[in-house]
This record gives sequence, C-alpha cells and structure tokens, in this order.
Amino acid sequence: MPFRWHVIPSIDPDGLALNDGWLATPGDFRAYARGFFRPAFADQAEYSFPLQAGAYRFERVAPETRAWMSVIDRL
Repeated sequence: MPFRWHVIPSIDPDGLALNDGWLATPGDFRAYARGFFRPAFADQAEYSFPLQAGAYRFERVAPETRAWMSVIDRL
C-alpha cells in the first residue's frame, strides 16, 4: 500500500520559540529544566482535535489545530 508523507516543520512556532533556550544546548539537563515550555494540555495542538468517545466530548479546538485540520482536509 503506498503512503505519502507531508511534513509540517512546526505546528506551534510560538511554543518552539519559547523552548529556544534549551534547544540551543542539547543534552544540558539544567538548560532543559530552566527553559522547557509546554502549554496547558487543552491548548496543545496535537491534543486538541475534536473528539467524542462515549459520554466524553471535546470541541475546544486550538487555532493551531484548526490550521492543521485545514491542511489535512486539503490533502
């Protein structure tokens, strides 16, 4: 079965910029501990796709996720 990969370099460029302090020094645990940034769970693009599973329903889609969904729909 053929596959095609489409790569988005960063779905959250603002978050990537906020992690620049530790990304610039790979392997430095102190830099990682001081400079690590991760938004709240519900604001993370990869975790805010709409979902309904049984009684659970999540519909608060982050703007980055909406852009990601648009790319998927176009492809």
